[in-house]
Amino acid sequence: MLSPEEVKRVLTMATSLKAQAMLTLAYGCGLRAGEVVRLRAGDIDSAQMIIRIVQSKGRKDRNVMLPAEVLDLLRQWLKVRPTRHDAGVAPEHRWLFPGRSQHRPLNTRQFSRCSRKRPKTGDCARRSLSTRSVIASRPICSSAAPTFA
Repeated sequence: MLSPEEVKRVLTMATSLKAQAMLTLAYGCGLRAGEVVRLRAGDIDSAQMIIRIVQSKGRKDRNVMLPAEVLDLLRQWLKVRPTRHDAGVAPEHRWLFPGRSQHRPLNTRQFSRCSRKRPKTGDCARRSLSTRSVIASRPICSSAAPTFA
């Protein structure tokens, strides 16, 4: 489990806005590395402050909280995000972190390169959030699926 100081250090090690956004999603929302890279713009619900994770572990969908700080960072990322593969793709179906080819997201190996000193930062950050939430007696996710507009 990462201490709060270690988390700050890992997030400040991010060399780009993209890396910072991915690492912050992993820690701030408790997402797995594979879930971070497969996020689409339509999965973010800023009105209800949740992220819908589609086909997560065990092929199940789930909802996770979306802190305001993470939403602000995602909005900054969306302004500078590469758009070379966006032609003909509806805005809600666009990858938040597009890969090299047109119809694929970034892969988890590229995600792990965001933090070279800790290659498993995403999963370690997820465990840290889970442990802190249990200690503070806060819910980690909600299984109720709201309707999205």
